[in-house]
Amino acid sequence: MSDPAVAVSPTSESELPDKRQVAASFSRAAASYDAVAELQRAVGNALIERLSAGLCPTRWVDLGSGTGYFSRVLANRFPQADGVALDIAEGMLRHARPKGGATSFVAGDAERLPLR
Repeated sequence: MSDPAVAVSPTSESELPDKRQVAASFSRAAASYDAVAELQRAVGNALIERLSAGLCPTRWVDLGSGTGYFSRVLANRFPQADGVALDIAEGMLRHARPKGGATSFVAGDAERLPLR
């Protein structure tokens, strides 16, 4: 008998969530996602604050860009740079595009980047 309190790590890819289902779920949640993303904002803002003040990139990529909140933050911080917002959920990108931020919005998997 196994102890339910002991976490078991997945042993194969078949035990991981289906990425198509994950993408569909996030796509459906796009319109309401920002209202409940407090933890994501706190972590992201803490990471943004750690960027070097002298950093001056020509290009940035927002992996898992979601609704584009941090794409807009990055675009404001680095207005001279081209930005790429990449997310597995096309619904998130459809929600983000009209709000701007990135130069390009790309649907794709961060584990298999569709970028040169």
